[in-house]
Amino acid sequence: MVKTTLLKIIIFLLVLIITFKILTPSPIYIVMENGRINIRLRNIFIYTFFDMTLIASLSFILGLLIAYYFLISETKMPIRIEEIREGKIVSWNNAVKGLDKDEIKVLKIIVEWNKIYQSELVKRTGFSKSKISRILGKLEYRGLIVRKRKGLKKIVISMVSKPRHQIMVS
Repeated sequence: MVKTTLLKIIIFLLVLIITFKILTPSPIYIVMENGRINIRLRNIFIYTFFDMTLIASLSFILGLLIAYYFLISETKMPIRIEEIREGKIVSWNNAVKGLDKDEIKVLKIIVEWNKIYQSELVKRTGFSKSKISRILGKLEYRGLIVRKRKGLKKIVISMVSKPRHQIMVS
């Protein structure tokens, strides 16, 4: 989290520096001495070798940082829906990749109980009904749980295998 925030700040600063350098090239003063006449042209702007080297190197670094952010960062692809239809059980280590702490907390409770009512999750976590519903929607989309209606209530079924060590629910 801190790493990606720092990366975003660096990318933003590089974009600002490159934009500023492109919009403000170095002024060139031409003084022509022809006997008694001195002419100074102040509105001629040109990019010097230093300007072009700076813009090129900062653009290259910016490209590398953007590639790192999108290709190598912690964002993971969601688990396919087909896996749930095929009845595949997902391992705990694969399940928690890309989840935030609240989603992991809810998933731990569901995995611990294997089947639990959605209303019981609200009581156990202390989260609001809408927050639980949003979290469960994301977990269901990733194929980690299945929600089924049982009368007026919804029951949540885990599609994640328990880890070898005991899950500590906080």
